[in-house]
Amino acid sequence: MSKAIEINIGELCLALEKIATGDKSEKDRAKEIRADIHQKHHLNALNESAEVSKSYRSISPANQGKLIHGGQSFSNLFERELKAGNWQDIDEPEIRGQLNESDLLQAEFELNLGDFSTWSMYRRGDAEMRAGPSGVDHLAYSKVVLRYVPKSGKTRIALYRDIPVADIDALFPNIKPKMSSKDFSRIWAMAAINASLIIFNLLTDPALVVDLLAGKISALLDKPIVLAAVAATSLYALQIRRNYRNTERRYLAEVTSLRHDHLIANDDAAVKEIVQISHEQEACEELLAVEFLRKAGKEISLDDLDKRVEKFLAGIGYAADFEVEDGVDKAVKGGYAVMVTDDSVIAK
Repeated sequence: MSKAIEINIGELCLALEKIATGDKSEKDRAKEIRADIHQKHHLNALNESAEVSKSYRSISPANQGKLIHGGQSFSNLFERELKAGNWQDIDEPEIRGQLNESDLLQAEFELNLGDFSTWSMYRRGDAEMRAGPSGVDHLAYSKVVLRYVPKSGKTRIALYRDIPVADIDALFPNIKPKMSSKDFSRIWAMAAINASLIIFNLLTDPALVVDLLAGKISALLDKPIVLAAVAATSLYALQIRRNYRNTERRYLAEVTSLRHDHLIANDDAAVKEIVQISHEQEACEELLAVEFLRKAGKEISLDDLDKRVEKFLAGIGYAADFEVEDGVDKAVKGGYAVMVTDDSVIAK
């Protein structure tokens, strides 16, 4: 499915069982096929999980020794699993587009992606509306993967759930709030106003100008309005700085909570979970193709099969773009179907 569906294989099997037709022997056969497909993909997941995990271990934080040059091998395996699970890239423009859109705090942030030797971020499915803790709905991705390599560091991987789209940037470990451009403008505006007062005093007091030209800077301190202007500018700058520090502390607390509360797994455990998710996706594709080919009971076009599957998914609350070619290909390779023409197929 080009749009990943967040349904586990157990739930799908129960939903398919509810719409089963035919006599007892046909229903038993359908149940047996579902179990076989489930078992096949489960074993594949275990084998591939071990392979990907072994490749990752040499470049992970768990490896306390010298880095082994296995990064490219792991990247290839990892990308294969992400593709199988229909994970989609979150690119730099999307991340930077969210820097000042945080759901956590109304503030501006800075993120230096140059701190990493390499990084990548992925999501499952499209953003969907979710209810936030404050009761305000927001767009969120059901699952997000962040992979990054600090310079002279080892590969880190984290898997998260239910991440607000506006806060995907907060998953990076080096993001931090910055003093807003509005606050900087206020400081400069205050300084400009007070500088104007000082200049006005100079222009209206020739004696003060003479003293300053003679190097008597202390003459400025004899002017109460000058002292007041300098003090006002300094106090205003300190107040804005204090507000920034408070924002920084609140943000760090919020972002720590976001990462902790929404974390599914990290590093090796995250790799294994991602492989499992990918194989569940493949199992669901094969199950759906086989089930609806058997229900058709005759040759059926790929387009018709695609529509039947998507109608079923919509009926149980999962809008998805079913990749019929992928599902049929798995069904054929599994021995459950035969291609009749390039555009039609029949169950065996």
